[in-house]
Parts: sequence; C-alpha cells; structure tokens
Amino acid sequence: ACEMYLTALAIGDSGMQTYKDAMRGSIFFTKIDQWDWATVTGAGTLSLFAVANDLTSEDKIAIETNIVSFANSIKDSIDSEGYPSNLDFQEFGGKYPWGSNSFIMNRAIALAYAYEVTGDVMYQDYILRTLDYVMGVNAMHISYVTGYGDKSETDTHDRWAWTVGQGSFWPRGWLSGGPNNELINDYATPPGVTAAKSYAGPGTAPHAWGSKENTVNWNAPLAWVAWYVENKIVPNFEGCDGNCASKPTLKPTTKSTTKQSTKPTLNPTTKPTFKPTTKPTSKPVSTGGSPCCADRNAGYQACMRSDWCNMSSTNCGNCNGYYITVPLEITGCCKWWSGGDCSNVVHSSNPGCHYRKSDCEGSCGGTWSPL
Repeated sequence: ACEMYLTALAIGDSGMQTYKDAMRGSIFFTKIDQWDWATVTGAGTLSLFAVANDLTSEDKIAIETNIVSFANSIKDSIDSEGYPSNLDFQEFGGKYPWGSNSFIMNRAIALAYAYEVTGDVMYQDYILRTLDYVMGVNAMHISYVTGYGDKSETDTHDRWAWTVGQGSFWPRGWLSGGPNNELINDYATPPGVTAAKSYAGPGTAPHAWGSKENTVNWNAPLAWVAWYVENKIVPNFEGCDGNCASKPTLKPTTKSTTKQSTKPTLNPTTKPTFKPTTKPTSKPVSTGGSPCCADRNAGYQACMRSDWCNMSSTNCGNCNGYYITVPLEITGCCKWWSGGDCSNVVHSSNPGCHYRKSDCEGSCGGTWSPL
C-alpha cells in the first residue's frame, strides 16, 4: 500500500486517496521492524521517509521516531554479541534464521536511515561493524561474500554457477545466505552446533541450500550498503585521503544547471585552494532562544544540526544529547584534585565534564567546584 500510494501521488493517479486511506488504516502504518521477502512493513516505512509525500507532520515524526528506535535496538544487538552480528537472534527463538546474512544487511540499511534522520555518525560506525561481520569477523572466520577477502566463500547454492563446475571460481560479490539453524533440510548444513556456526563447508554448494543459498533480494541490500559506505560514510570518516568525490544526496535535486557563465575570470587568484573540505557546512548551528538538543562533548554550546534531534527531549535522548537552552553558561569546573579553584581550567579541554555538575560528579567521577 505504501508503494502504491507513493507511486499514485507522484504520477497524479486518481486512485491515490484510496491507496492512502488503506495505508493509513493499517495497524502497521509508520511501524518498522525486521523485514524480508515475506514481511515488508519495514521496507514500506522506509519508503515513506525517503520519498516525498503529503503525510502530516505527526505521521512523519512517528516514522522518524520508529526508525531511530529500531536502529537503537540493532545497535544494542551488536553491543551484546562477541562478534559484531546485528542480529538479535533471541528475537528468533535463539536461532539464526534461513538467510541470516540478508537479515543482517537489511538491518544495516535501517542504521543508515537512522543516520539520515539524526545526523549522528554513531549509526554509520555500526554499519561498518556490520560489514566487518559479513566480511570475516564472524564465528566461521570467513568472508560470506565470494571473491572478497583472503578467506572468502568460494561456492554458493546457485543452479547456474555449479553447472560451470565446482573447480571454477564463483563470480565475485555474491552474498551467501549465512548460518541457519532455524530449518535445516539439507545434509550439508551441520545440525546440533552453535547457531552462528551452523554453516556448510567449502565445496558443498549443490547440497547446502539451507545455509549457502544466494538470491537477488539478499544481494540487493549488500549492494545498497556497499554504495552507501563508499559515498556516504567514507567521506564522513575522512577516507580517500581527503580527496573523495562530492557526496551525493539520497534525494536528487530537481533544479538542473542550464546556463553557465561565459565571462572568464579576469584576475584569477594565485593561491588556489589546494584541498577542498569534504565536510561543508550545510546548515548553520543555532544558538540561544528556545531549548534544543545540545551535545555534551561540545560543552552544550550549540544546537545539533539535526531538526529531528532538536524537535523534543525524547528525540534528543535518542540522539545522545541533552535538551537545554544554549549556550550553557559556565558556572564551575570539574576537579580531580584537592585545593585550588577553576582559574587555570580550560573548559574546552574536557567539555564533557567541565560544563555541568551532574556530568562531573556522575560519569566523570570528579568534584564540582563553583566559580
């Protein structure tokens, strides 16, 4: 219903309102959780965030809030695992489901959307950790992507590929289904082992459909995440030696440049910029006025750049911020020594501790000294 509504709205179809009413009347409207080929609620909700529409501001806030909440649960799953699997397998009865790697890659997409909502690079970091798992930091100690990594998968359950012959190298870039102890109905996937190791060995592809199957809808999220990492994360983390191409936006502009200047520069500068910044300021940081979401590690001196984080104290908490009027006035400092005062303290040297008494005497373990 989400896709029918968005398509009808985009092309001006007269049935748009019918699709919209059906979508908004669903108990799944604005919700997001694990999605796959048979459960598509989450995919529909992501479309409602990514594609222009005429939903109310309340609906849009609900969508953004649910995306961030789901992403936070994914983050918690990674933090609770020895290997960086983002799959909360307790959610699946303590088992790894058929096609577990596709679940994991879909969840990486949810993390990407959470970054687009909040602007918090923490979510991008967890995407990279998810790729670490798929590319080798896992219980099987292999890359589940054919042809990528020194210990990469060499054969997957694909009827075309094995007709070429087991001795031939599988095409690069195919994602293997991954560990599965939810339903084992082949004789190559080992039963009775730890969930994360329920995976067939090398050269078993024709008989290992339970764990080494590959499908287009499993490879699609891998391709999506690979593009996102290269174009949206690498520049953020100062990759490409600072010479990355300009970062594309998720939503292309509708205003093309149709006319270029025909007047050459009469007096060109003799000092051109040697290295352009990869992080241009796209939005000014506001200060003062109404409360907003401020970053503790920046000393609560300015609002975060994300409108969603600044919208409410609840959203701000999800962005790891503090809802406060900025800039926060300096009223003291945090000390870890006896005697003396704050006269020689440089607050910016440790803004996470020196700006608020509760921070100082809480996680910083210091003693607050008023000015």
